[in-house]
Formats: sequence, C-alpha cells, structure tokens
Amino acid sequence: MVLLIRRDAYLKEIQSVMGKQIIKVLTGMRRVGKSTLLMQIQNELINSGVKPEQIISINFEMMEYEPINDYQLLNAYIRKRIVNDEKYYVFLDEVQEVKGFEKVINSLNAEEIAEVFITGSNSKLLSGELATYLTGRFYVIEILPLSFKEIFDHDAERSADSPTERSAIHPAVHPADRPTVHRDDSPASNTTVLPAPIYSKEELLKQYINTGGMPGILQFDDDRIKKNYLLDMYQSILFRDIVKRSKIRDVDLLQRFMRYLLHNIGQIFSAGTITKYLKSEGRKLSKETIYNYLEAAKNAYLIHGIPRYNIKGKELLKTNEKYFINDLGLRSLYFDNEQDIGQALENLVYLHLRRQGFEVYVGKIDKQEIDFIAVKGQEKKYMQVSYLLAEPSTIEREFSALEAIDDNFPKLVLSLDRVNRSQNGIIHQNIAEFLLN
Repeated sequence: MVLLIRRDAYLKEIQSVMGKQIIKVLTGMRRVGKSTLLMQIQNELINSGVKPEQIISINFEMMEYEPINDYQLLNAYIRKRIVNDEKYYVFLDEVQEVKGFEKVINSLNAEEIAEVFITGSNSKLLSGELATYLTGRFYVIEILPLSFKEIFDHDAERSADSPTERSAIHPAVHPADRPTVHRDDSPASNTTVLPAPIYSKEELLKQYINTGGMPGILQFDDDRIKKNYLLDMYQSILFRDIVKRSKIRDVDLLQRFMRYLLHNIGQIFSAGTITKYLKSEGRKLSKETIYNYLEAAKNAYLIHGIPRYNIKGKELLKTNEKYFINDLGLRSLYFDNEQDIGQALENLVYLHLRRQGFEVYVGKIDKQEIDFIAVKGQEKKYMQVSYLLAEPSTIEREFSALEAIDDNFPKLVLSLDRVNRSQNGIIHQNIAEFLLN
C-alpha cells in the first residue's frame, strides 16, 4: 500500500490561488508526488461541497488514456464531460504526453468554464508555444522530494499509531531527541504525550542521507527493495525523460557522464575536467555535448545548477557552476553518501533553502568561497556547511569566510555538532535542527 503524506506546505500554496482564473502548474521530477497532490486537491474540493461529476481527472501515464494523444481528442473528451453550467475542475497529469495540449487548456481557461491543474516532469513544459499562449495566465509550483521534516513527522505518526509493536523492534531513544506531540484524547488534562518516534533525529537524518525522500520508498522497510525502487526510478528518468526527449544516441556515454556528475555534487564543475576524465576511460565528449547533457538532466529535474556570485563585484560569474542531485537516494545507488558526508549535507541544505522559496547562489569573496547565498525578496542569508567543527583549522576556515562579508545580513555555519560555537555575530546551528525548521 502506498502511503499518502499530506504535503501541507504545497497544499497551502495551491489553496492561495484556488478560485483564481489562472492555470495551476505542478512541475518536478518523475514520482516526486505530483499525482498524489492532485488527488489531495480533488479530495479537498469534494470535502468542500464540489460534486465528483464536476471533477475531470486524466493521468496520461495510464493505459486507459493512451488513445488521447493530441489536443483535438483531449478537447473532445473534456467537452463531453461538461454537461451543464456548473464550474468544473480539470486535472491533467503528465500532460506533456499530449501534442498541442496548450490549445485546450488555454481555451478552457479563457472561457472560464473550468479551473485547470496540470503536471509535467519536464521544465520545457512552460517553454515555447505554451509560454506564448499563456503569458501571465499560469502559476508554477516546483514539487521537490519529501523534506527531512516531512519524514520526521511521518516517523512520529507511525510510532503513535502502533507504539507497542514498534517499541519491541526498535531500541529506546534519548528523551532529548523525542518530539513533544499532544493529542486531545484525555478528559483530565486534554493532552496526552504520544510515544517517541521510531528513530532519534540523528538516526533518522542518517537514514534520510542514505535513502533520500522519494515518497514511494516509504512503502518499503527492506533497504534492498528501496534500492531496487530507486534504481527503477532513476532508469525511467534517464531513458524516458532524458534520452528519449533529448534524442541522445550514445546512452553509455550519458551514463558515464551522469555518474561523474553524481560523484562530484557540490564541487565546482569544469567541462575541461570531465573531458579529461572521460578521455582517460577511452571516451571522447565535446564541451557542446557536455552542456547538452547538463541541460537535459536539468530539464528532467534530476539535477540543479547553482550559479556563482562575486560578492564584492556584485555580479554573476559565467563559469564553474555547482550541481546538486534532486534526491540523495538516487546518488546512493552508485556512491556512499555517508563517506561523502560533506557533499551530502550541502545537498540537503540546498534543497531545504529551495523548499523555503529562496534563490540560491554559490558565493565568492576574494579567494574564499561561501557555500550558499540565499535570497528571497529583500531577505538574504549567507551559509557555510561543514560535517563537524572538530579542528581549530575547520572553525577558522568556515567562520573567516563569513567574517570577510561586510554587510549586516544573517550569517550561519551549519554542522552536525551539538555544541553551539556561535561567535562574532555568526550563528552556529545543528543541521538536523535547521532542516526541521
């Protein structure tokens, strides 16, 4: 049975534009939970009094709808379902499979007879003709894998549902690690403290680093089955969303390139370096092809590219971006995330900032690097990420880079230390606590 976790942050954002005559577009990597969100929106509509007949829902990954492969067939199907003057709600899942779909959704939106929701697993969904048709008429939400907080809250709920069974399997955790959760089922005090979650924060973070946050893995307890699920998902993204869409002929070369990229997440990327690496393996790859592969992987939401920003010069640098994977569980198919813990933690922090709505950059100040500059409107934060501040040299390196920045925006050092090493106005915070914020 697939576990359905309420994505409250996304649902709240979607609710803020409900009733507005704009097309709601959910984008994101394959199997990241877009279909589940559409289902949850439909359930909320029904609970609010909308009749099921007013909801028209099509998932184009299902064989049932395979014959609807162009905009005329899609339009005919939807129009047949609209039988009166009531407001309708149209949900089109993985709609990029239908040629010319933009003509249909534009017409439905212009006529104001339906509120339209669409999903797609390719960032080009909103390029070309669609952007021309729908200028100013759509609202985009990128869906990311489950956050650490969503995993943590889910773990606490599972423990509350069957405390006796689980306490026999899992050892007790330190009381300081237990979340305080209350339930209104006690007549005397009106609150009852629920049992502790299955894992401590640290244990759960370790598991999250290794297996990631794809919703589908929560239905499995066996790590081997989780890995098989992730491998199937990765190959589906690689072949359906990258090879097929971008018409890539040399699949072996693409796979070698992607493994190199996954191994070097969080590192300054150089086309020259990867060219030399592949040459050492007897393969050749032009810089043009490298950037085509990068673009295809970004379009499929498999990776994210982070531009570099010169803090003193106040300008974006055109070369040497960093790249992060959309989910660490996919990287764990080929590499040990615990062994590469520094890179893995940077990846988690980057995704957390994106979930909070920040634009993220890598900072450069003189010869020093700032791991992240996070910007949202007038808000800005500078961040350094480290595994542990165990050595004086590590503390000096992480704090001195931030001290070189002479503005008054917040500056943070994040690590797995439990001891607070805040100094000189720079905040030091435990990464697990930061991710639960």
